[in-house]
Amino acid sequence: RISSNLIPLASMKKVSFDYINKFKNIYDEIGEKIKKYNIRVDMHPDQFTILNSTKKEVLENTFEILKYHSNILEALHVREKVLILHIGSNVFGKKASINRFINNFNNLPESG
Repeated sequence: RISSNLIPLASMKKVSFDYINKFKNIYDEIGEKIKKYNIRVDMHPDQFTILNSTKKEVLENTFEILKYHSNILEALHVREKVLILHIGSNVFGKKASINRFINNFNNLPESG
């Protein structure tokens, strides 16, 4: 498992830092080892990543956090990108919560 805190504050909109190109050589080196040794890697965003939240600001942050994780896995050239997610909110009932998750999941951008 790759730490979600690899680059602290990278998903914060107020923090503008090119965390991909700055460390490209390091990502490439680590990515080569992942490929060479056929290492399964995943990332587990924290409990504040709630894809079925009813709060707009939480969803916006969730999308940014997931984008950060996807960018890291892409920079490492990981073929099978795995993110372990907390399902989260049960507001307005289980069925509504599941539907929000599905709808928001389907609105995520395609990843490489």
